[in-house]
Amino acid sequence: MKYYGHKLSRRSTLFPLPITAELIPLAKNREKHGERIYYLYEDIPTPIDLPEVIQQTSLSEIPLEVPDVLNQYAEIVCQDGTVLPSEETIVYPSLELALIHILSTVGSIGDEILLPQPTPLKWERIAQLTGLGTKKLPSLHQTGSSLPTKPTIEAMINPRTCVMVAFHPSPITGTFLTQEEIENIIAISEEHSLPLIIDETLHPLYFTKQPPPSFLSKNLHSEYTIVLRDVGTSLGLPNLSTTICRVSSPPLKKHLTNLLIKTSLPSFSIGLLGIILEKTPTFPTKVNQTAAEKREFAIREINKLDDVYVHPPAGGWNLLVRLPVENTILFAHWLLSELPGRQSVVIAPAQPLFSPEEKDSEKMIVVSFSIDKAELSGGISVLKEGIRAYRETEV
Repeated sequence: MKYYGHKLSRRSTLFPLPITAELIPLAKNREKHGERIYYLYEDIPTPIDLPEVIQQTSLSEIPLEVPDVLNQYAEIVCQDGTVLPSEETIVYPSLELALIHILSTVGSIGDEILLPQPTPLKWERIAQLTGLGTKKLPSLHQTGSSLPTKPTIEAMINPRTCVMVAFHPSPITGTFLTQEEIENIIAISEEHSLPLIIDETLHPLYFTKQPPPSFLSKNLHSEYTIVLRDVGTSLGLPNLSTTICRVSSPPLKKHLTNLLIKTSLPSFSIGLLGIILEKTPTFPTKVNQTAAEKREFAIREINKLDDVYVHPPAGGWNLLVRLPVENTILFAHWLLSELPGRQSVVIAPAQPLFSPEEKDSEKMIVVSFSIDKAELSGGISVLKEGIRAYRETEV
């Protein structure tokens, strides 16, 4: 077996790349030669086309009443009477800009962010961009939990810790915070005067009977809580570039608002959102149903593989899958460099999303069930053959 030494870096020197970045050139090279390449991961889930109502709308019909539209969104999506008061709500044109402003405000160069695992590379990239380091909490993905116990978290807090982050749900495992985890992190935040960022981008995509509690709701807020929700991504429409940020602290809200003075509000995207919610108020439900159907289809397809394990997610667009290979980074390159035949598949190794101590991550990949069913089914079929052939080379 070849050794792809220069390909094994867990992340680039300055900024981490998307987890399939090193594989795409290999895939495109094979496609140039007429081969069929399947993709089992997409960095930005786009499972839903823009509703037809948008295509029939003229620019003059697009509303620009930001508070009304966002409260309409909260009413339809949160389903618990949540209201987004203007004195606590900031609207950003992107989640990335919101993170840059927030992290550069709550931290100083050399400070640290406390992050759960697996960690989306976007967070590490922006932390480095703002001069902050990262410290990762132990992973409990195999137990179905999002966070370790309160004493474990508190033991990792030091004078340089400037903010704690939680995903609700995790964009990789689809795991929501439990009530105990919610109470723990709020208590830690208040007891240590530590800002708490909750990323709820995928919160509307849940597969439980009842919607999980939302931090946008006032009863889950504390003085130090900052809640983020990328509205477009939560609806499967990433082109709707609108990120809601709810901030309880008036001084922090004022400072962040001042940073946005020279930034244009995403009025057009908010207007489109308003039309979708007004003319097709069942659209969020349709997205949720589509996600649930695709999730079940993906799990059935993946279970056709031998010796794999997949934990059914409670939300989101991704599955964390353990394969019967020792190193999925090596395997991913082998699939595109040495797998015989005229077909191959791009997989997304999960190893870069974990700290080096999490050895089990070397066997993990991330599969997006937001992709087309035919693409997913074809990719799994090629992956099955690839695993069989690869394991023969490992003997």
